[in-house]
Amino acid sequence: MTGKRLIILACCLLGWGCEAASPLADRVKVANPFGSLFQNEQEVRQSLPVGMLISEAQAVLRSHGYDLWSVQRQTYRQAYTYHVNDLVRLRSSAEDCWIILYGERDAVVGVEFHPGPGDPPHPSGLQ
Repeated sequence: MTGKRLIILACCLLGWGCEAASPLADRVKVANPFGSLFQNEQEVRQSLPVGMLISEAQAVLRSHGYDLWSVQRQTYRQAYTYHVNDLVRLRSSAEDCWIILYGERDAVVGVEFHPGPGDPPHPSGLQ
């Protein structure tokens, strides 16, 4: 076999270049490859459900491009404030926003979404 025929045969066996084969993107799940921002509170609540481990929720927020801004603690409850400063809109055309993650005993117990730039919001879940 010549070199070109061998390459074509190898590509067909691996599913590359054939219409019937699914592309690599369909076969491999990559969690948020571009670090897009959350658009609304519903997206935040779906990604950070109550009961999720705080460490996992923090990893999700970091993967979406959010940085930890502050941590406030009470005896049994913590409030983690996250913000993204994407002035040139590399991640998304959406507005910047603040997300407050509430935790008790290493689990998420609540989430707040505050759209728009500006000063950090006060965690209302800490009384």
